[in-house]
Amino acid sequence: MTRTADRPVAVIEEREAWRTLLPEQSGRWKTTSVDVLTVLMTGATCSIGCNMCDLHQYTVPGPLRAGQTIHQVRHALQQTSFEASPASGSPRWIKLYNSGNFFDRNSVPPADYQGLAELCRPFQRIVVENHPLIGASLHDDFLSALNQSDPGCQLEVAVGLETIYPGALKRIGKKMELADYARYAQSLAQRQIDLRTFLIVGFPGMSLAESIRWAKQSVQYALEQGSRHVSLIPARPGEGWAGRAGELPKLEVSALTDLLADSFAMAAETHACISFDVWDLEKAMQGEVQAGQLQRLQQANLSQRMTSDV
Repeated sequence: MTRTADRPVAVIEEREAWRTLLPEQSGRWKTTSVDVLTVLMTGATCSIGCNMCDLHQYTVPGPLRAGQTIHQVRHALQQTSFEASPASGSPRWIKLYNSGNFFDRNSVPPADYQGLAELCRPFQRIVVENHPLIGASLHDDFLSALNQSDPGCQLEVAVGLETIYPGALKRIGKKMELADYARYAQSLAQRQIDLRTFLIVGFPGMSLAESIRWAKQSVQYALEQGSRHVSLIPARPGEGWAGRAGELPKLEVSALTDLLADSFAMAAETHACISFDVWDLEKAMQGEVQAGQLQRLQQANLSQRMTSDV
């Protein structure tokens, strides 16, 4: 398939949890849900090249020309019935994910920032993805564009921390250390940009029990660094893990139940939400995933609590 940088890869309508502070109860949080339009954009091939990531198949050789990302988002908005500003006034968010780094000028030309901000004006929150060591000087430029378009729009940056397991980031070719993530989290907070963190559950050579234990520790670390949302992603074969994909642990629903329950408990007194990525889940699981189990995991993502019958 020949990709063009003038069209997005896909457009997905979904819902996810978010939390608001109850005004009458200091320190108590209410969980609700929000409609989200996810635009999987065609970006330039990521310069990081982690050995477990196969997202390069959704990219093109860069750099993209000025105007191409604007064309993509405009096309996405035209192809969906998603109502960004409903009569009810309930929040609507948009994710602009480009299989790489939003602040890589080869993937999203800075000349497109204002146009993207204008297209996203009806949305209350814009979520993009980025590596901690890419495009540091460009964050303020995009913030400025957003503020000119809609001062009330909240920017959120999703970061692939993956795991705090010692040595893991180097082994997958992440080209960063935990300290880089921590500094980036602090930098985002100083700019009042929210942080979303992606974590992988499982690693080559790990047992199932170790995978769950390190995932829990990684969740705790991500929350300590101020993450507003932590997304748990089951380890899949992906790009091969440098030839070690066959050593990935097979996950079990009971173990995921334990992981999610403990993660929800960690986040209970914070503004953070936890989610588990159920896309293509069967590839990471031991045995078949029943429809009822999948549905309950999806419900847990929205309710932020794990029912006992999963």
